Amino acid sequence: MLRRVAAIMFILLSGCADTRPVVEPTSSFDVQALARGMATGTSTISGQASWVTEKGIKHYAVNETVTLLPSTPYVAECTRIVLNATSHCGDMLKPYSRSTKTDAEGHFVFRGLHPGSYFLTAHVCWAGGRRRLRPCQAVQGEAVIQHDEQTVEVFL
Repeated sequence: MLRRVAAIMFILLSGCADTRPVVEPTSSFDVQALARGMATGTSTISGQASWVTEKGIKHYAVNETVTLLPSTPYVAECTRIVLNATSHCGDMLKPYSRSTKTDAEGHFVFRGLHPGSYFLTAHVCWAGGRRRLRPCQAVQGEAVIQHDEQTVEVFL
């Protein structure tokens, strides 16, 4: 009986396998640059995540996660790769990321940041479509903090 259940689970899950190619970044994984970017500071990045559809309708990222990473060549390459392929680079970057939730109008805040360049990403999802589908759009942006106690505003 247990073998039968395992075989059925294998068949069901094999249909869900990601068929995109596996691609890894060729840029070096600079631990020191990533760690510097995660150092505590006195600066802030605040902003708003939204998406305007082809019909001109603006949707906000409501209660969605915004992720912040130090901007390095590896991070830039990883973010390009994961849009079209499968990669393990996102798992490698998790220890060097921060995240926060947006409010009802897509606003978010990251405090305690060190001066440097940062990459931000979020998803804007909204109700609509047929059969209660929830379309989503990835949005991203960059912010540069020049000095301590600076607040930078960014729109994704």
